[in-house]
Parts: sequence; C-alpha cells; structure tokens
Amino acid sequence: MNRHILTTVAIAGSFALSGCFSSDSDDSASPDQVEGQIVVPVGTADGDDDNGAILNQMAGHPAALRPTAGGTILNASANCPDVPGGYEALADATVEFLDSSDVVVGDTVTTDECGQFNADPPSEAVMVRATRDGFHPVEAEVANFRAGGSGIGSTIPSNWNYRIGSMQVQSDGRVAFTVVDDQRGMAVIGLPARTVEALVNQTQVSIGDLTSSAATQEAASVGVVLDASGSMYQWAYTDEDTGESFDRFQLTTLATHEFLNIRGGGDEVSFTIFDGRVDLINDDWIEANWTLEDAQQDPVDYSFSSSGFTQDEEPLRMISDAFNPHSTIWGANQDADTIADDPHAETPDFQITNSYSWGGMTALYDAVDAGLDVLETAANDRKILVTMGDGGDNSSTKNKQEVIDRANSMGIPVLAVGLAVSGTAEQNLKDLGYDTGGDYFSVDSIDISDAFISIQSGIQFQYLLELPGVDLEAGDVLTLRIDYNNIVAERDYTVPSNP
Repeated sequence: MNRHILTTVAIAGSFALSGCFSSDSDDSASPDQVEGQIVVPVGTADGDDDNGAILNQMAGHPAALRPTAGGTILNASANCPDVPGGYEALADATVEFLDSSDVVVGDTVTTDECGQFNADPPSEAVMVRATRDGFHPVEAEVANFRAGGSGIGSTIPSNWNYRIGSMQVQSDGRVAFTVVDDQRGMAVIGLPARTVEALVNQTQVSIGDLTSSAATQEAASVGVVLDASGSMYQWAYTDEDTGESFDRFQLTTLATHEFLNIRGGGDEVSFTIFDGRVDLINDDWIEANWTLEDAQQDPVDYSFSSSGFTQDEEPLRMISDAFNPHSTIWGANQDADTIADDPHAETPDFQITNSYSWGGMTALYDAVDAGLDVLETAANDRKILVTMGDGGDNSSTKNKQEVIDRANSMGIPVLAVGLAVSGTAEQNLKDLGYDTGGDYFSVDSIDISDAFISIQSGIQFQYLLELPGVDLEAGDVLTLRIDYNNIVAERDYTVPSNP
C-alpha cells in the first residue's frame, strides 16, 4: 500500500533561535524598554496538566503532530511564529517589574495572545515577574528581555516540578547545564542567577555570570546515534482516525525531523546509524555504500560532509529520510505493495538504488563509542551525544562501562532515549544517560517525538555558569542546586580527568 506520511510539509523558515527576541519596535524606543515572550510546554496554556503525549495534548491545534498529515510541532499556533518549538504562548499573564528589594515598581502589563509584552520600566527595575493562575510564576532578570538576552521566559503548571536535566564541565571551565520540568523534560527558560547555588565537595562556592546558549548564540556539536536494527520494524503506533499503523523506523524519522526543525542555526549535527554494524555517515561512507541516481536515472555525485558534521539543512534531511527503510528515497523499495513515505521537502530529489543498508543485530555501545569519536574532532565547546535504542546490545566489542568512562573523560553528556524498552535494556540506557551527566527519556510509540523535542529545547536553552576562582580537579564532586518557586532541584557531577 502507498502512504505519504511524516515529512510532506516543509517548514517555512525552520526555527533557528537568533539569540534575542525580535519585535517590530522602532529605533526611537527607549534604551530601557524591555520586550519579551512568556511560553509554556505545548498543550498546557489552557491549564490542562495532563502528561500525555504531545500528539494528544495538541488535539485541535492547527499544527498538531499528525504523522499522516506530515505535520509539525514547530509552533502551537501559526499566528505566533516566534514561539520556540515544543512551547506555546501564555496569554493574559500579568507582568510586573521588581527592584532589588522585590518591590513592584513601574506599570504592570499583560501578555498578548502570543505571550508577548513590552514596557518601559523605571531604572531601578532588576527583575521581571509574570504570573497567571494555575502556573508557577516566571522570574527573570530584566536583562533577559533586553538586547543580548534570550527574550523568552517559560513556566510550567503549578503542580509540576523542576529537575536538573544534564551537567557538563566545558573545556573553558564553565558549567553547562539544563533545568527542565519533571513531566515533559522541556527546558525552563530565563532562570535568574539568584536561584542557583554551586558546591564543590559539599562546600559552597561563589558563582559568576549565568547566561544561556540562546543569549550568547554559542553553537553546539550534536552527535545523533540512531538504532536501525531489525526490531525497529515492529509496529508501534496506530492512527485511530485512519487505522493506519506505523513502525518504529517511521516514528523515529518523524522525531529526527522535528529535532532538526528547532535546531539552532549555528549547531552542527552528525548521524551515526547502527545495527550490528556501526556507520558514521560522511562522504567516504556514502561513496563506498550507496549508488545515487536522479529522476532520469543518471548518476548523482552528492557531497554530504567529509567529517560527518554539517550545519546544512538539505543533507541532514536526506540522512533522516534515508534512515527510514520505507522512504521513497530508497528506489529499490518501490513497488505496489510497499509502504511509501515521501521524503521531506528539503531532501534532494534523488534515489538510493541499493537495498536498505541496515536491519540486523544491535551494537549500541560500539555506536555510542563511534559517536564520541566524531565529537572528539568537533570544534564547539558544547558537545552533546543523543542516542536512541529499542533493545539491548547483542554485538558490540565495547562494553557499557567503557563508553561511559570515555564520555566522562571527554566531558560529553549522553542524552539517551529508550523506545518501548524495559528491564536490563532500559537500565543500560539509563546508565548511559545518568552516569555521563546526561539524561534518559523513556518513551512509547509516538512519544519519541516528545523526547527529541525536549532534548532539542535543552540544547537551545542550555545554561552556562562561570565559577570564578574555582579550579575543578578530577574527582571533585560539583553540586548544582536550584531553588526556584520554593522547589529545590539538585544534582551531583563528578569532574572527569580532563574536563
């Protein structure tokens, strides 16, 4: 049967955070003017705190995540294009300005239907506080809503909590970390420095500047490691409206495209795809393994990336589609009885004439090790490895502890996604995440898109903390503690041998 799913809708101007909130204010605006946007995780702005999949949360929204419609979760509303992916606007929130004694100063304003506000607070204003019934207050520094800030603050329903999602010590000595909610794992944006404490070996230390990658526009190198073993052919989701079923390959392809939809403009991405064999996708690998032809069946000489990393949209979309054995990019797959998924609109118009490259056993640990190989050569200080799997490891030469130790020695957190896993297989993925200063996301069927969107939100809005006068040494235990809205979140990180 022929079906066209997943990626038929191109994203008009894929969201790439520029580092500050854009507005239509004119050049005559006061230099003290602040403007920004208050957002919440998708599906919660109406006060609904159900923790179901984003697919279910977005019922009735124009951009609902529907595989059969090729939809996107780029924005919850087409009328609010500045909303980051995975969030929606919080309208009708009351915005106040506070001085250094937390006394309200100046005029109070209200967010519009897109969560936006602007005001000209008095010079003594140092904090912004946004409130609405049913949500934790947003407190952020005024500077966050001026030039050089992210321009965005986020909140969560009042019965949700916070946790520290990942931690790493960069080569420049700064601590990179994420603060996320405990239900979706979406990044908490606009956290003020006064909510953060740092301890080294249980002794409190002074903190310096707290900024975010969104504000400073610091790019990340992200290695994506995808499981393409035979178990990925299992059916994982059935559309209740059409009765169509989708397997794990298709849902993971959707998730990777959503991940790319909200990728930072300067971030580079690599893809490592594995079954029992591990393949870093680069120019040499493509030349050795694929024959490419255009619509006239003429050979195509295509350049992806010599290193495996690229910022370019087209080749990343192409590899996302090539991961899916049901995509029409696989010319050998197309006959009357084959599921046929249209590639993303930005995927180049050619076909791979070979048979699908994967579908065998599972070498998860070797694949994570290969992902670390390519990250070792990446230029950016912010280096992150994202991996997903739906089963255990049955063919690696490396073991779990070896790759955990290597990730720690490189200061690279692993963000692991477990797709319909349990028992030992799930514990292994948890260990890869938690024991490297990263995180673990347990998902079932369509929820894999939730996980990839949450991961990307953490990459986009990662915090960067300076610890002046602190010389971290191997074996030191760094503790971060967040005290925000009377909720305390804490996490320890053991400094590796060469952070």
